[in-house]
Amino acid sequence: MIMSRSLRLWGLVLAAILVVTIGGAFAVSRVSVAYAGGFVSRRSLELRQKQVQFSYDLQALGTSSHDPDFASKERRGILEQMIAERFLLREAINRGISVTAEERQEHIVEVTTWLKKQYFNGSEDNLIEALSSYELTMQELESYLTEALEVYKLREEMDSAIVVSDAEAELFYQAHSEEYNIPEMIRVSHILVTDLAGVEQLLVQLKSGRDFAELASQQSIDTISAAVGGDLNWRVRGEFVAEFDDAAWALSSAGQLSAIVATDYGYHIIRLDGRLAARNRSFAEVQELVKEHMKEDLEATMWGNYLDELRTRARIFIFIK
Repeated sequence: MIMSRSLRLWGLVLAAILVVTIGGAFAVSRVSVAYAGGFVSRRSLELRQKQVQFSYDLQALGTSSHDPDFASKERRGILEQMIAERFLLREAINRGISVTAEERQEHIVEVTTWLKKQYFNGSEDNLIEALSSYELTMQELESYLTEALEVYKLREEMDSAIVVSDAEAELFYQAHSEEYNIPEMIRVSHILVTDLAGVEQLLVQLKSGRDFAELASQQSIDTISAAVGGDLNWRVRGEFVAEFDDAAWALSSAGQLSAIVATDYGYHIIRLDGRLAARNRSFAEVQELVKEHMKEDLEATMWGNYLDELRTRARIFIFIK
């Protein structure tokens, strides 16, 4: 499925938030910050910190790396990003780039619909409640998304000037052909349970002819794979935890079942569903993919250089109590 522009943009917004780690002490609790051509108020900075923490938590909450004070610790980076955005919005105006009411509404509806489905069980009330826990409103989220859309349209216009020729792509492929080779892959399904006696009974049932997908959907505690009959899709070597990976790759023929495999997650029964041999892909097969990768790299470099230029141009010069 091709991701829409709005959802690609939301991904960029989240990614930008996660790399805004400049670090260093920065007293901002009682100041406004002036820079060449404008200023960032204390209230604006506090609002952005809340938006950043909200967006960060959507991705990081529940992970071992989650930091509940991420935005506070990274406030200098957030401030620099805000100043860069002011220059970007000004540049968009200078280039005649704007967001129509229809574009704004379509973008907001698509992103908020995706957020509700992805994180809030499809409920707008749950989204509003989550925002309020950060002292944020839907209106403030929508304003945040609209400004991001304006910046994204500027980036689209700048990126459109980058063209990769067939000859350039082939030279790149010749230097990086191994990156486009397809490694050996296996497709496996599994059933995961927590108790040894239970998995032993399941293995007996499977060996007597019970349907694997049916048992997986009924018994597996891995709810994501259980919804598709235990299917874990195509994987390369090393993607699973060691005990599971070793057992899965030891299977040799489609339909073969593993012995019981114990991991930190519980007890697994693994079935091999298919195996693909490694193969090299010709330039003709990957030409468009190579161009896409090269264009992405060139766009990132150009955009990074442009943001560095904006940061230099900003010249933060005064702190007002």
